[in-house]
Amino acid sequence: MTDTIVRPPATLKKTFLAATGTALVIRLCFLFFWTGTHLNSDSGEYLAIAGNLAASGAYSIDGTTPDHTRAPLYPFLIAAVKKLSPAPGLRAILTAQCLLDSLSAGLVCLLAAAFFGRRTALLAGLAYAAHPVFTGFTGLILSETLFMFFWLSFMCLLAYALEGAKPRLFAAAGAALGLAVLTRAALLYYPAALLPIIYFSRGPFKNRALCLVLALAAFAAALAPWTIRNEVQFRRFLPVCTGGALATWFGSVPEFNDNAGLYSIWPGGDVKSFEAEAAILKVAKENWRTNAPAIIKFLPKKLAKFWITSHSSVFDVVKPNSYYLKNGLVSVFIFKAALLALQTAILIGGLWGLWALRADWRRLLMLLMPALYVSAHIFNDSGPARYHIAALPPLIILGLGAFEKILSEKKAAASSGKAG
Repeated sequence: MTDTIVRPPATLKKTFLAATGTALVIRLCFLFFWTGTHLNSDSGEYLAIAGNLAASGAYSIDGTTPDHTRAPLYPFLIAAVKKLSPAPGLRAILTAQCLLDSLSAGLVCLLAAAFFGRRTALLAGLAYAAHPVFTGFTGLILSETLFMFFWLSFMCLLAYALEGAKPRLFAAAGAALGLAVLTRAALLYYPAALLPIIYFSRGPFKNRALCLVLALAAFAAALAPWTIRNEVQFRRFLPVCTGGALATWFGSVPEFNDNAGLYSIWPGGDVKSFEAEAAILKVAKENWRTNAPAIIKFLPKKLAKFWITSHSSVFDVVKPNSYYLKNGLVSVFIFKAALLALQTAILIGGLWGLWALRADWRRLLMLLMPALYVSAHIFNDSGPARYHIAALPPLIILGLGAFEKILSEKKAAASSGKAG
């Protein structure tokens, strides 16, 4: 089995730089002119952990009690930036996020180039660069920006690894996926999605099987240090963090619920403690046992809410449309509607692209798999829309790639017609 690394063609350097540069300008302008909040309900805990890491090395929210509720890499990034930068406040970490997400735009170019032409690569990278939601996340103290960088690194490495079954690239892809999971645990089970992707890829089965083992081993190796830390600290097998029981409970309720129901199960307040997780998981299992038909009947509504969303909360636009219209805030309503139209266009474009390119489904399966995986969150969560952002770049690439293919075919047909 050869191990020659497949590298993107040199002509992509300009494309990569164009997308990265465009993304950086847009994000820095947004950071400079944005007057809204940089904080979310989760931001306080990230900052508290990072502050304690920088001050004493303790991974703790209160400075004394070891934490098991947050994935570790984002607080470590904040702590590292605090140590290295003299800039006060949040400016340094937000600037770092602008740089990271600009590189992510370049990674989208490389990912698209693994499947389609240079034009699709450029348009996909620019689409990511100009997407307001990805830009908006760079201005928030949330883990999404770091997660997308690791996730898109994984997707790129996997795409080029599949071109000839390259062991080192498969190992690197597995490690990158592990880092993404250590940033956001929502993709903890994504290694299972590698099975069909690699099974349907080209090349001798023995080689593909070995590459899968290498990817899984690298993934496990990336998670191992934090898993060992949790085992030593809490005497629990915990690869990333707690919170799975909460998601399972939300998935077992046939309605859109808030946290009130959780506190009726565990009145203590700390619903991510190990004891609370056990009690909540027990109730969730009982809900599925006794009310499965109603839960399943509710799934289509959850799926629609999961995908058809404006993501306007990124910009602190969280009130119903009626509120903005009633109070004369028409511009805010139009902005929210535009975000929803953009999301809808990406979904329609991705589905249309998949249909138009269906003859090549084996090769394109890895671009479809993220959407299939994140959609499964409706079974074990309330379906927060942030969970599906990992699938948006592949959907953008599918839509643009199909468009490029159709244009190329029409151009070729016109040329052959003239020649005839």
